Amino acid sequence: MEQDDIKKIFDDFAPELDSDENFMAIFQRNINAAELIRRHSILMRRRNKRALVIASLAGFVIGVLFSLALPWVSGIVEGIHLNASFALQNFG
Repeated sequence: MEQDDIKKIFDDFAPELDSDENFMAIFQRNINAAELIRRHSILMRRRNKRALVIASLAGFVIGVLFSLALPWVSGIVEGIHLNASFALQNFG
């Protein structure tokens, strides 16, 4: 009973099929779009890797420079502290 009802529903179903040329044109367009996205993805990965390497190197160089300049910076900070304490003792 149920089987016959389902057959009756689909008896009148006759979808229009596109021509082979139209299907191939749409298929080729979709393939080209997928290829474009793939190429863009590869390019973005390369750029991201390059940016990561540059940022890592810059961080390393800044860290080394700051480590080398730390005695000089601490001397400046001590001088500022001494000047501030001198000013507070004499003028405060």
